[in-house]
Amino acid sequence: MRTLKLKAITSLALIALWSSCTESPFLSKEEVHQTVDSLELERYPFHKVKNVVAIIDNDVYYFSRLHSLPKRLTQTPNDVKTHVKLSFDRTQIAYQDEDGHPVIIRADNGEVIETLTQFAYIDQMDWAKDRMTLYMLSDREVMTYGEPLEIIQPNSHHPWDEVKSFSINSIGDQAYFTQYYGEYQTRLRFYSINEDMDDENVSFGGDSFDYIDFYDNTGNFLVGYSDPFEDGFAKIACVQSYGFYYIYEWGEERMNTPAFNPEHEVLLYGTLENQVYQIKGVYLGTEAYQSDGYSDILTKVLEDYTSATPVYLDWVQ
Repeated sequence: MRTLKLKAITSLALIALWSSCTESPFLSKEEVHQTVDSLELERYPFHKVKNVVAIIDNDVYYFSRLHSLPKRLTQTPNDVKTHVKLSFDRTQIAYQDEDGHPVIIRADNGEVIETLTQFAYIDQMDWAKDRMTLYMLSDREVMTYGEPLEIIQPNSHHPWDEVKSFSINSIGDQAYFTQYYGEYQTRLRFYSINEDMDDENVSFGGDSFDYIDFYDNTGNFLVGYSDPFEDGFAKIACVQSYGFYYIYEWGEERMNTPAFNPEHEVLLYGTLENQVYQIKGVYLGTEAYQSDGYSDILTKVLEDYTSATPVYLDWVQ
């Protein structure tokens, strides 16, 4: 992982400042180096990532900042946990237990609030972006727990149709990836409870994506397609304004529970590297450094928090 480069004008100013330090009574060379380090740290994109939850070795951890020591919220490493989600107000966390039931805990101390034994076989779940509602996709139906949330259920033409993924943003836009019986490629369908929007796309963007996650309220979302050989995603793309234009994409390795923040242009996910599971961050922007392609993409691996079991994470900035 390489160090970010300061912009040319900043670098020249700091070099001039350093050169004058031998005669300056106000600033030492050490202080100049500290200033450079401080500026680089401020520009370092992962330094700004906060409010990340992750399942590591079957326990839930809360990172107030990605570079800080996390708080361990559970002490039950023998109990299988998957698919962790942090509520929009960052007060509650949901994950699935080994029986597939959602478990809701407090985000400050890990105390179990409730185990939702009435729900099982959950394909995808998340918190609503604007209220304390957990929505869950199971088979071809979206179920909710908590405050009322209006859901437009997906269309189905055949008992063997598969609803692969569902997401909703806080202004009522909803989307499903569906694979209809007899069709190879998935279809992405958008609905809105506030506007007249009912649009279906075949072979979205030319790729067989089967996962969607709205990350804002302006029609921007993350899509991914599942790795055909193991859990996780082989590729993700970030899409703008309900279109087919990818503003970011990444597919260098298998990704588990990818989470993207457009403000910081950072993608986080769990991955398998060097025979251990760990959290990885990828900076997909280009403003803070000069990129020469995938080989020059800035990445960060949390090497101090490896796991013997798959890592699941979520990020609510």
